[in-house]
Amino acid sequence: MLSVGIYASCFAVYKTPTYRRIVADYWAATPLVRHPPKNPAAPAYWDLQVVLGGDVTVSIKASDAFSSAFVQYSDETGQRVVYRYVDYIYVSDLRLRDDRLFVLTHGFGGGVMEETRSGALWAPL
Repeated sequence: MLSVGIYASCFAVYKTPTYRRIVADYWAATPLVRHPPKNPAAPAYWDLQVVLGGDVTVSIKASDAFSSAFVQYSDETGQRVVYRYVDYIYVSDLRLRDDRLFVLTHGFGGGVMEETRSGALWAPL
């Protein structure tokens, strides 16, 4: 599985043609439905199935607090990590375009300064 991350924070972000294309693709992608919390103490979450070519489906799971984002293909036994939770950086949006899953994250890196990590993290499904 190939994944690419573009990180934006207080440091310079070089807006190369590749960067601009990935960001444009993110905005053109369809947002995936985020379910509201099951109770006041629980996070909102994503839990859905996407049908790929043939008989293969992919399960996409994430939550917006203290969690990673995962995919699992129907023809595989284990989950794949698409985004691994780090240091108060949370999943804030999942989008899908064709066979690409975009994961937008945000938060306080190190608990000190607000930054966006993986602004256009994508992985081909």
